[in-house]
Amino acid sequence: MSISTLRKASIGYLLVPNLLFCYGWFRYPYSLLLITGYSFLLYLELRKSEKSDTIQIKELVFLLAFALIWTVFTGVGGLSEQTSDFWAHNAKFYDLYKNPWPNYFAEIDRFSCYYFGYFLVPAIISKSAHELLPSALFLWSLLGYFLAVCWVYHLLHKNKWLLFSFLWIRGIGHVILYTLKKTLFIVSPFYMPVLRAMFEQSSWVTNQLIPVIIVSCILLDDTFNRKRTQDTFFLLTLTFVWAIFPAICLILIFSVLFIRKYFFEESFMHIFNREAIVTYWLPGMLVVPTLIFLSSSQNTPLNGLLWEYEDGLRMSIFYFIAFLIDWVLFYYLLRLTQKKAVWLPAWFIHALFCLFIFSSFFRIGLNNDWFYRGQIPFFVIIILGILSGIGPLIKDRNMPKSRFFIVALVPLVMAACIQIGFSSHLLRDNIFVKSIFPGKTDFKPVPYDRFPNVYQALKTLHGNKGDAEQYLGKKGSIYDKYLSRRTH
Repeated sequence: MSISTLRKASIGYLLVPNLLFCYGWFRYPYSLLLITGYSFLLYLELRKSEKSDTIQIKELVFLLAFALIWTVFTGVGGLSEQTSDFWAHNAKFYDLYKNPWPNYFAEIDRFSCYYFGYFLVPAIISKSAHELLPSALFLWSLLGYFLAVCWVYHLLHKNKWLLFSFLWIRGIGHVILYTLKKTLFIVSPFYMPVLRAMFEQSSWVTNQLIPVIIVSCILLDDTFNRKRTQDTFFLLTLTFVWAIFPAICLILIFSVLFIRKYFFEESFMHIFNREAIVTYWLPGMLVVPTLIFLSSSQNTPLNGLLWEYEDGLRMSIFYFIAFLIDWVLFYYLLRLTQKKAVWLPAWFIHALFCLFIFSSFFRIGLNNDWFYRGQIPFFVIIILGILSGIGPLIKDRNMPKSRFFIVALVPLVMAACIQIGFSSHLLRDNIFVKSIFPGKTDFKPVPYDRFPNVYQALKTLHGNKGDAEQYLGKKGSIYDKYLSRRTH
């Protein structure tokens, strides 16, 4: 499979939920105009023909097996132990299968305001089959992880060990905080920003991780391999239906590339030429109704600077331990490895880390979903940059001799090993061990149909903490009055 084909398949994967969303959430004629516009952009993408690298059949078989194992151990489909977030994930899937679109909560006379992209294809398949199909959700996830793994594999010089490492690299800050909690009983605020491994993120937010890995990889490939930064903008607009906070962070990163391209390398007037119509203006206009929908939330989530919620000195100490140490370590490693094998230029690395630290200052949502999910595109790019730089150095046996390099690398390797150890229980807590040795595990899948809809699920699971209300749409909003497919 060529990388050009992989790109087209990825665009199709990201686009189909957007088409379903346009059909299910917007009234005629807006739904027809949106579907027509997106179909036209897809047609233009499919027409593109260019020479590109290829991934061989035997490599694709390996990558599919890799993605299959990863998907099983995320908990999707109930094949292995699931995190507590699956109570809400499964409720969303069941709600979208059981109830009409757009989903509406009659008991409180409100519509749901949430990014449902990941669940829409499995839900429409289940509706067509007249039964809930967890297998559809699993296969849809498997396809997404397969596409994501192919991209990572491509950007990491087709190195299988680097691909494996991509899953487990994490910050050391969380490990230090956990150690302090267990030994000295010093507990940090639960919303403290820490850097989580991709595998850990996949066990909590597969719905957001899949599209963000794919789009982050394409952003890097378009910008630094194909030299076509503008081609990524269409994909960024498709991401909002999947994951709003990561999509915002991707837009911030893209803005740096946009400014560099049109204010320093080319004329700003190029964004008004014929090509810009289909690369910027049309995708930008098509995403506006979706942004109106997502901004029609009834309740503003908890938000503000981290230091507004804790004593300033105490917060600063925990922030230094949890995030700032890792920020410095990853910056040093990325700069050093990219000096040896240049792929990401210094100006981009500086801008990336400035945006990253700026984003870490804020808390949005009770559990700080802004940072925990918004960090994903930043961390994907950072890990890919470090590993892509290390790959050639290992191959040429030209690793840096600096002591500082070892000092920076060792704690991160240790943190990755700890993450592997922490996740090793999944080898026991899964449906296969449960079937063969039922006494060896307490594994039990989270049910799908415990709650009639998402609102009831969040209300029961989180009580009066505001999680249920955070995802309610505002009655009388622009979306509710003029765009919603539901008639009043």
